[in-house]
Amino acid sequence: MEEWEGDCLFYVKTAIFGSFISDACSNFAALEMRVRV
Repeated sequence: MEEWEGDCLFYVKTAIFGSFISDACSNFAALEMRVRV
């Protein structure tokens, strides 16, 4: 495996994982708002 291939894979994984985390956070925030209202 080339060096840049590992980096590319790392960035792709980070992007997917990062978007998953932000989605989970926004969903959790929306849930919190609903519970308080």
